[in-house]
Amino acid sequence: MQLFEYAVTYIPKNDDGSVNTEGCKILVTPTQILARDERSVERTAVLATAAIVDINQDFVQVLVRPFGRF
Repeated sequence: MQLFEYAVTYIPKNDDGSVNTEGCKILVTPTQILARDERSVERTAVLATAAIVDINQDFVQVLVRPFGRF
């Protein structure tokens, strides 16, 4: 098992491709998790945001940081 930290952000863009800074938000605050690999962490993060239906999923980012093996 390995320790990871993940967060989920929402960074919408305007029609011209620039970032809409007023709409940016953190959907899931940095959370620590023990998992086998980064892919498992990403799945967990996606499930954590699945209930949020009023956002465009194209602008959702899952950020994962590994720490080390135990």
